[in-house]
Amino acid sequence: MVAVLTWGAVAAVSLVDLSKAEVGQGVFVLAAGLLVIYAMALLAGLLMWVPGGLIYIAAGLALAGLWLKRTESVAV
Repeated sequence: MVAVLTWGAVAAVSLVDLSKAEVGQGVFVLAAGLLVIYAMALLAGLLMWVPGGLIYIAAGLALAGLWLKRTESVAV
């Protein structure tokens, strides 16, 4: 979590040169940093849940196939 917040802060500061910033630009810098954090969280979610979900789907299909195969052999 600390790494995500750090990278969000780095990205926010790098978007706007604070030496030339006016008074109202601080809010936009903060919003840009939060958007970067949100985007990184979305990417982490994709990288974590998609492969895990595919494994569960494959296991479920394999079990359903075995169940249908067993049901078919019992019925014949």
